[in-house]
Formats: sequence, C-alpha cells, structure tokens
Amino acid sequence: MRYSGVSGSGHDIPLTAYHDISQPQTQNNTFDKSSSPSVDIKNDPPPEDVYENQYQSYPKPLGEWSRSHWVSFLVDFIFVGLSVLFLTLAAISISLDKTPASSLGYHTQKAITLAPTIFPIVFAAITGKFFRTLGLHWAERGVQLGTLERLIGCQSLFAAIERQIALRGANFFGLGIIIIWALSPIGGQAALRLLGESQRTVSYNSTIRFLPIELAQQDTAMSGADGVVEGWPSYGPTFMTALKTTRKLQNSTQDLFGNIRIPVLSELNSVSNGSWATVDYSKEVLYSSLLGIPIAGIPGDGNSSFQILSRYWTVNCPKLTYIPNFNTRPHYNKSSALLKTSVSTFIMQSTSTSSDTDHGSFNLTSISSEEDSDVSVAYCDLTYQDVESMVKCQNQDCSVIAMKNATTAASSKPVTVTPMINSLSALPQTTIGYLHHASKEESTLLEQWLADPIADFVSFKYSNLSTLDPGTFSRNMEVAYNTFWQSTYGAAYLTGNLSSNLSTYDNISTSYELPLYFNSSQASMVRFDGQEYHSNKAFGGILFIISFLLLCEAVASVALRITTLAPDILGYVSSLTRDNPYVGVSGASHLDGLERARALQALMVTLGDVNVGAEIGHITLTASENVQRLKKQRLYD
Repeated sequence: MRYSGVSGSGHDIPLTAYHDISQPQTQNNTFDKSSSPSVDIKNDPPPEDVYENQYQSYPKPLGEWSRSHWVSFLVDFIFVGLSVLFLTLAAISISLDKTPASSLGYHTQKAITLAPTIFPIVFAAITGKFFRTLGLHWAERGVQLGTLERLIGCQSLFAAIERQIALRGANFFGLGIIIIWALSPIGGQAALRLLGESQRTVSYNSTIRFLPIELAQQDTAMSGADGVVEGWPSYGPTFMTALKTTRKLQNSTQDLFGNIRIPVLSELNSVSNGSWATVDYSKEVLYSSLLGIPIAGIPGDGNSSFQILSRYWTVNCPKLTYIPNFNTRPHYNKSSALLKTSVSTFIMQSTSTSSDTDHGSFNLTSISSEEDSDVSVAYCDLTYQDVESMVKCQNQDCSVIAMKNATTAASSKPVTVTPMINSLSALPQTTIGYLHHASKEESTLLEQWLADPIADFVSFKYSNLSTLDPGTFSRNMEVAYNTFWQSTYGAAYLTGNLSSNLSTYDNISTSYELPLYFNSSQASMVRFDGQEYHSNKAFGGILFIISFLLLCEAVASVALRITTLAPDILGYVSSLTRDNPYVGVSGASHLDGLERARALQALMVTLGDVNVGAEIGHITLTASENVQRLKKQRLYD
C-alpha cells in the first residue's frame, strides 16, 4: 500500500521515503520511486521489523499503542510521582515544626535547597502536558477553535498571556489558565521558605543572688577612720578604674566587671509611684553610677529575666559659685584652713545636722587656678533612692528593661550619717595616690573628671568647676558619688568571677554582729538545647495546594490519554504536512505529531509563495523548490 499526495512537482512521495535522513534528494525536490519501498494493498502485511522500520506508516487501529505511546504513558506516571514527592516534601516540612534536629530534617533541608530549581521545571512539564492532552481530548469531541488555541498554545505563563491578548476579549477560561501558570513561581518560592532552623529552648525557674542594700551600712570601709585608711587598696583602685574607663563604658548596660548598671529612674518617661517605667535604649540612658550591682547565678548559656532591689543617691547642687581671694574672707576661715592643710586640691564638708537621716548635704570647695586663693564652691543635697529593676539577660549580657520606686524594710531605716561623713572626707583624697607634693600643682583626677567625664587626665592643669552648668555638675557629681559609695562596700564581689555555688553568699558579713546574706530573686530561665526546626505553615500550605493541583493534572493527563483515541497532532510543524498538496506527503493519519516529525525530519520545507506566476501570491509550507521567497511589496491572499 502506498500513501501518496500531489506534490508541487506532480510526483507521488511515500511517507516512508523519509525514514533515512541521508536519503538523496533530486534537484526538483522529488525522490526516485525505485528507491522508495512500496507495498501493494493486496499483498500480505510486511514482516514485523519492516513495520517498525517504516514508523507504522501502514493502517492500524487507534486502540493499539505503539512504543512511543507506552513511553509517553510511562512519563505521565513519572510526573505523578514527582507531584507526590512535592506533596510529601510539604507534609514532612510541616510535621518537623518544633522538633529537634534529625537526619530526616537534614535531608529535607537538602531537598528544599533543590526544590526552587526543580519545581518550575516539573510544573511546566505537568501543566503543559495536561493542557495539550485536555485540548486533544476536547478536539476529538468538538470544541471552539479559540478554546483549543488557548489550551494548546499556553505552554508557559508568557504564552498564556500572549494568547489571551492576541485572541482579544476577556475570557475567564483564559484568565484561569494564566492564574494556573502563575502558580509556578509561587510554588518555587514557597518551597524555598518551607523550613527554618533555630536554637531549641527549654524554660525553667531558678534563683539568682544579688548584693543587698543593707551591706552599704553594715559592712562598709567608711564605717570608721581605720577602715577608710586600711581599706583604700580595695576601694581606691576600683573607683579610679571606673573613672578612667568612662569613655568606653558610659553607655554600656554593664560595668567593666560585668555588673548590671542601674539607670536613673527620674530620667525615664512616664514615671509614677508604684508603676513600671520602661527603659528606652533607642535614646541616651543616664546611669546612676559607673559601677553596677553584682549578681550571682546568671547562666552563661541561655536567656533569663528577674528583678532586683538596689539603692543609689541623687545629688542636687543648685548653687555653684566662684570665689576669688577665698583665704582672705573671714566667713570662709574654717574651710580655708581645711583646704590649706589637705593634700588634695578640694575638700567636701558635711552640712548635715542629724546623726540619722534619709538625706544629707555637703559643700564642695575646689581650687580653680594656680592661685590657691581662687576657688569654686558647690552647695549640694543628698537623697537616697530605692528602686526595683526588671533585668533581662541574653547569656550573660544583661540590661535593665524597666524600673519602679521600691519601699523595703531597708528603705524605712534611716541612714547612719557616719559613713556619709567619712565618705565626704575620704573622697577628695582617694584619687591622689602617690601625688603628694609640698605644693598643689594640678586638680585631682576626680576634679578633672567632674569638669569633663570623657577627657584624659592632664598634669599641671586646674579645673574651674564654677564654669559648669549647675545641672551638668549635679549630674556628674551624682555619678561620681555613687561610684565611690559602691566601691566602698562589697569590694570582693565587684570585680566579677562570682561563684556558681549560691550558698557561698549565705553570710557575707565581715564586721557586723549579725549575719548578712545576698538577696535572692526568682528568675525565669531559658536554656538552649541544640537546634530545632521551624516550619512556615503558610508557605507549606501553599506548596501543598499547588502540588495537589499538579497531582490532579498528572492523573488527569493519564486518564485523558487513555480515553482519547485521536493522535496528538496539535501544535506540531509536522502536522502542517498533513493533507498539504504543496508538500506531497500524505497518509499515515494515525501518527502523532512527533512520530510524523521523526519520519520526515530530513524533508526540506519552505514557508513561501507557491503562486509564483500569479498577480496575488499564496503563502504556505511547501516541499517544492518551485517556490518564491516572500516579498514586502507583493500582495498575498
């Protein structure tokens, strides 16, 4: 049997003549009939190997599947499996939420890194094949050409949009196709964001211990004259170190030794009696001291939060005066005599009248120039402030996050004035150290610090404190006094390295007749226990839905292919040779487009004008050499 058509040259060309791509072609684009196998319809069917070699170009029932049909069917099942894999990936990722790190999670994360690359490829393969199969199925049963064009032509998002625009008019079917194709990048990005990893935390309660307020009264170096002198090696270097490290630590939440610094409550916004005031670290935070509160029991790994009680002094110096010829004025004879006999360039004199008080007052007199007779005098008041602070730590990096006024048993007890008087007497001499001269030659480290906390100490320089704004001086004096006051008690605990054995702090008193304990506070702790997974359920749900859609498409493609008898000829160039009188290759209508293309792949074709001699040309695909190339100015039907 021979399938023949009318070619441009008038010769019959059997389809099987194009099996061998090296087949010689004559100049007029026809083939020698003697070289083309022909089969008489009355003869018996050819042997099986001949049947296969001729690409099934003989009549056959549509219910019989060729090898290519079975391969296509196998590919469909592979697509079903791939869509199931993405469904499984989404399900596993969701199930791993808040579970510890595991081998399954590790391999799932590896798969997720590949998913954004693989998913769009699989999506395009499954969706494109589904639309082609659906279009073929509908074409066999009758369908509008516009609908068929939308199905067969939309093999990508851009192609779907192009078809919708080119065919004109809003079509919900076309919009639905565009929406389906738009799911491809969404699914890929959802797959990328399925699973994250973070530290696994375990919450528990514990206890921390902190330095008590009472220690400042009951176990301080300022309790007597001997303590002031003999205790200098413990408090003097600590105080001077704090002053010298101001530039580095002035905005730090912890001091040089890791103790937690306490902000000034009155500087916080929305402060009212008994209510918490939040510490806003986006703004400058003013601290009460350069030293912090020693706390034992803070874990080195994990987060913790707790509350502590502490005390600091507020200093207000509303009057700051420059007095020239100070030593010639009878009113200041006592102060002048003290300043003259002091080894320091300034003195602090208590003006408190009560032995037990909740506040105090003092005058500070400082030599302002090389002339010993010119001085600055500040008149200051002292008042203590008890506060409760809420502390939050990440590992051992801690900060006060909120504060409020506190009233405790210690708050109701008056402060003994003796340590205060001794503090005022010792403070001017604390930073002198070895600098004992026959004459005074510069302001002390503390005076220069009061003038400018971040400036370096300069020898042979005097600071004129009277030039400072009273508010600035009060602020600096408050920090300096609290720093000195904190350095005089509990010095053994200020320099860090506190023991993790909290029983060490059951009795810390060395001189007071009653035992003194570190205060205790309940702390909420969070310990890190390895890594755990966090699933993004929103993206997991998106990927699951899109993958389920792919599964439905893949299964539908299999079902439609089984129930569709028509060969897949839609959308192939080789289909343009079917029933085309200008190609001369006809017959074998049962072949799919790819099967026909494989048989005709050596055929030379041209898209050109076949009405060469006519006034109006005709454009078609032709295998004839008697064809004219298209021209811009020529008319075509």
